[in-house]
Amino acid sequence: LDRLGAMLAALATATTRGMPAGPGADPASLDGLADAPGAEPLRPIIARLQRAFAQAAAPAIGEGAARPAPPAPPSPWTTLRAQLTPRSAVARHAARIGLAAGLATAATLPWPAGHAYWMTISLILTLQPDVAQTMARAAERTGGTFAGALLGAGIALLLPSPMTMAGVLLPLAATTAALRRVSYGAYVGGATAVIVVLLEVDHPGQAEALRIGLERAGYTLAGGGLALLAAVALWPDWAGERLDPVLRAAVAAHLRYAALGIAERLGEADAATSLSVRREVGATSAEAEALLQRVLLEHVRARTEAFRGALAIDAALRRAGGQIAALRLAEPAGDPAGAAAW
Repeated sequence: LDRLGAMLAALATATTRGMPAGPGADPASLDGLADAPGAEPLRPIIARLQRAFAQAAAPAIGEGAARPAPPAPPSPWTTLRAQLTPRSAVARHAARIGLAAGLATAATLPWPAGHAYWMTISLILTLQPDVAQTMARAAERTGGTFAGALLGAGIALLLPSPMTMAGVLLPLAATTAALRRVSYGAYVGGATAVIVVLLEVDHPGQAEALRIGLERAGYTLAGGGLALLAAVALWPDWAGERLDPVLRAAVAAHLRYAALGIAERLGEADAATSLSVRREVGATSAEAEALLQRVLLEHVRARTEAFRGALAIDAALRRAGGQIAALRLAEPAGDPAGAAAW
């Protein structure tokens, strides 16, 4: 397992860089394991792993392997022109967020409150390209902000002096930064607490901190509500509407995967086709899973017979993928009659 881990890491690095794998993924490095004492039961598995690594890493094993030049990136004008169309999700989201933020700013300009801009900032940070992501982000920001406002107000009320409040700020800010990749809601809560403490660091023990915290929480709630309204009303992008073609692509990829498994049993599959089909199955399955998670957030649209059917299709594809993988990893039939049956 240690040897496989190093080989998989080398293969993953090459894949993310869009380059062929180097000597670190050489299947010949497993030869010593097959000859080790007591490795007799593992030899068929090691041989199958060597074939899989040879397919995935070809043709760049060994020194002097040809490395194809990466494709030239498109020009900035070509990229921009491709997005300047109503069919572009990027263009629709840009128009949506620009219009919503402009209206929110115009509405808050006459307000006498000094922190009204918090509502616009909350709207911009909450509004996402599709409805499902916006709903998830709104829930995280609202819950995190309320918790952080109470935490920040408690710190400002209980600590006796500006120096003690300043001493708490460093660990609080460091913890908040560390939570960024762990939980967005926890990160927002920590950031809110830091802001409340910073605003009240010169006035420890005063009830003004509680007012500031509640004010920020209220503006965050209002901004989140406006973001949801904009996501639904301005060129909405429902994940459920994209589910059918994505599932169709996943089913087609699994059919090709099944054909590949049978072709490998017959010895008729080539390495390039095998690698391409397996990558397509992984990509389409991951896209379908991610889209189903987003549809789950769209509560109204999720409660349909079609969505329950989509969940059943996804579960069936997972089971089929496991069965096909078991077929591919099984030892080839040793007799001609068995091969002919396949």
